Amino acid sequence: MRLTVKLSPRAKTTRIRAWKNGCLFVSVQAPPVDQKANIALQTFLGDVFQIPQSHIHLISGQASKQKILEIDLTKEEVLQRLWAFLVIHPPR
Repeated sequence: MRLTVKLSPRAKTTRIRAWKNGCLFVSVQAPPVDQKANIALQTFLGDVFQIPQSHIHLISGQASKQKILEIDLTKEEVLQRLWAFLVIHPPR
């Protein structure tokens, strides 16, 4: 499934901030230098979706805040796992 993500690097905490209009808003503590923020995003989403980081592919937006990711899950699996994560860790 393709997922649009709006990334905010250098945040106080790594977390999901919101889910709006099919876009996931995520903050990561890592800086946007040497792909550190992209790697932190992939690692965090691997934890959220309970899959290895290698199953999350950055399709576009390597140097942008808006990214398109390909996640090796069905749309239903992504939404189910995202919902389960947000129940435990609600956006603030």
